[in-house]
Amino acid sequence: MKPSDSIARFVERPAGHYLVRRNYVVWCPSRALFGTSFWGVLTSDEAQELCRVWELDRAFERYDTVVDASRLTSVDLPGFGIVAEYLKTRLGDYQRRVRRQIVLSPRDEVNGALVAGLGGFLGFHHDWRSFSERHDAIGWLDNPETAPAFAEMDEVIAEVQVAGELIPRVRELLKQTPTLDLATLSRQLNRSMRSMQRQLELAGSSFRDESRQARAAVAAELLRTSDLKLEAVARQVGYSSLSHFNQMFREVTGVSPVDYRAGRTG
Repeated sequence: MKPSDSIARFVERPAGHYLVRRNYVVWCPSRALFGTSFWGVLTSDEAQELCRVWELDRAFERYDTVVDASRLTSVDLPGFGIVAEYLKTRLGDYQRRVRRQIVLSPRDEVNGALVAGLGGFLGFHHDWRSFSERHDAIGWLDNPETAPAFAEMDEVIAEVQVAGELIPRVRELLKQTPTLDLATLSRQLNRSMRSMQRQLELAGSSFRDESRQARAAVAAELLRTSDLKLEAVARQVGYSSLSHFNQMFREVTGVSPVDYRAGRTG
């Protein structure tokens, strides 16, 4: 499978691709198998986003589906409620289209019971089962694409989790020196630029976004605590053009540097 660089591209062409977000990956080896793997905590915003992605399988017929929640560390109840309400709207659709579904529950007893019991609570009409062991789930689903897809997603998820650990280190270095360029930052973290870009992308970010956030944060601190002129603040965070600095600051914070210093939030 190949990664999709946006939700829109994945929804348009899911077969043979996967979509990575902060705490989940949606994967589709073919139109006969559609899966979602979670880790960490799925927030309300992510749950709403995920429900929009799940809409794409309305075009599938007689497919198998996988929900792998085994890596969830906690169930966010508002997010869980959003997913449950969405699934209620799809009961008839799943009954017509889904051949079989497996649900892999979290290891934690409470969260595992919550996830495992959702289908029964909602009244799923299609052929589905909840499992605690992947091997048993794959055997019951009886789809030859399932095991290879799990193996591939294991590698993707491991890389995403490494990338997530990278973000705090990137932010700390940029906080100390907001003018760092990608090449210098990559060297300091013992990575190639290509590897750095990919890992930031997997973590749902980019060097450009992290750099702008860091520059805006340092600039905001200077605006609050110093009498430096705007031109001097701009230079401190790497902008020789005041207009470019003003544009960046407004896009990141929602207000101009002048209004920010004056305490006006719009």
